[in-house]
Amino acid sequence: GQSATGTVSVAVLAGSELTENLSIADLGNGSYQIDVFGIPNTDYTLEYTVGLTPPLWNLLTPFTTDDLGRFQQVDTPPVGQSRFYRTDWTDPGP
Repeated sequence: GQSATGTVSVAVLAGSELTENLSIADLGNGSYQIDVFGIPNTDYTLEYTVGLTPPLWNLLTPFTTDDLGRFQQVDTPPVGQSRFYRTDWTDPGP
């Protein structure tokens, strides 16, 4: 192979908008596959709630994304229970 040299500029934009970092697939057996996309090698928690008025978030699992920022979890809620999911970044502190 050959090599090349170049310059890349990256602009990081801070904002308060929510991002779509979850993908949920119905596996057809009462289970759901949750794919999370985030910052590589970063700690998060995956949480769920059964209602949104008000939401009472419960821990499903803590996790660390892989080298590409991905994580996958299968959840099997109790029969007849709907769930809403979110991720939360775990602040590593100082």
